[in-house]
Amino acid sequence: MTTTTEVSVKCGNCRKPSVHQELLSSNRIGPPDLDLRPPIMMRDTMDLWLQQCPHCGYCAPELKEKPQHPEAVKSPAYQSLLQETRFPPLARKFLARALLLEANDPAAAADSRLRAAWACDDTQSQTLATECRRMMISTLAHARPFADPNLDVLWGAIAVDALRRSGDFAPAKAEGTELLSRDAVGEDVRRLLEFQLRLIAKRDRAGHTIEECAAPAP
Repeated sequence: MTTTTEVSVKCGNCRKPSVHQELLSSNRIGPPDLDLRPPIMMRDTMDLWLQQCPHCGYCAPELKEKPQHPEAVKSPAYQSLLQETRFPPLARKFLARALLLEANDPAAAADSRLRAAWACDDTQSQTLATECRRMMISTLAHARPFADPNLDVLWGAIAVDALRRSGDFAPAKAEGTELLSRDAVGEDVRRLLEFQLRLIAKRDRAGHTIEECAAPAP
């Protein structure tokens, strides 16, 4: 069960108040997707993962937090992205958030762009979802390799899924094959990557769950 509450928040950027729904609790039914998108009911709370100031457009998980670069919120690139009607409104919020993060935390920016892809998936906008996933891959390249080899493998596995779902099968196969050669790959991630390679061989661009990795290969 998902529970929310209504809260009044003073924006950390412009200091003006606004009212928002805040997520109190939720649960997860079923396995996550291969890119770790949570299952229902948690995935249905995506519109609560960011708060957006109706006055200045600032987007943050908690609107009261101050932006590291306030000037970025006022920038033409940020403000025009909020008005980019090609993308669903929720995707715009995650893409705008990524702009605020990419200079100091490219991994977090990549994660926000992946979430924008999920929002596009939910509106059946495959072309836009692919655009977001390719932006995510480009951003992630500025964060990798991670010092923690396990974290690098995890992000690599997420990258494989993003590449496959974008139809970029050759780089997806190359990334998956390289990851499988690493010592840091645990058994669960190995099964996931082997499953990805089977999907790549079939040129399968669909979303799949981690549970499917345990199924016997056809």
